[in-house]
Amino acid sequence: MDLPRRVSKLLRAQAPYKNYQGHPLRLSRRNGCTISRAFSAREVGILCTRDAAREAYAPIRRPPNDNCSPIPMRQSAMPTSENLDAVRRYLKSIENGAFSDIAVLFTPDVVIEQLPNRIYPQGLRATISQMSAAFEKGRTLLSSQTYEIKNAVVNGDSVAIEVLWTGTLATGFGTLTAGSKMRCHSSMFFEFRDGKISSQRNYDCFEPW
Repeated sequence: MDLPRRVSKLLRAQAPYKNYQGHPLRLSRRNGCTISRAFSAREVGILCTRDAAREAYAPIRRPPNDNCSPIPMRQSAMPTSENLDAVRRYLKSIENGAFSDIAVLFTPDVVIEQLPNRIYPQGLRATISQMSAAFEKGRTLLSSQTYEIKNAVVNGDSVAIEVLWTGTLATGFGTLTAGSKMRCHSSMFFEFRDGKISSQRNYDCFEPW
């Protein structure tokens, strides 16, 4: 259908048009022609003069309680803080450091909790000493591993991060052979006390293998 006929058909329709949020579109009268807010600038130009089109596209004021608030844009900039820097050092030390580099970042009474997942179906709660044993076991199982922080939220002594973990197997694991890659999408929540991590809670979602 050509553009003028489409515009004419829209104007003749009896049912009120609605915008993408479900609110009825208002029609305005400008210089003897009726203009729907749903029309593009090109369509409006067919119906009336340039001045009328300019008036038709003036900002529409919303009622104060129309429940039509703008959707906030997601910020692309990653927040910064000393606590978040400590979390970054922690993950980097797991990748290619020694456990002594990790231990100094935690309080002596830290508790690390993993919610039930593919590797720990019953979940896991570990102390700093148990974490040391798991660290050494991971070094023998994996030839390399990386943590990519996708998003982070900092609120005082609380830090939450979204992470993609990728590990390359040094030996076989289950049905996977050496050299295979494992991936896990994780949400990690940290609490700090006196500048050190006092608790860590992980929600781990492994990709199928």
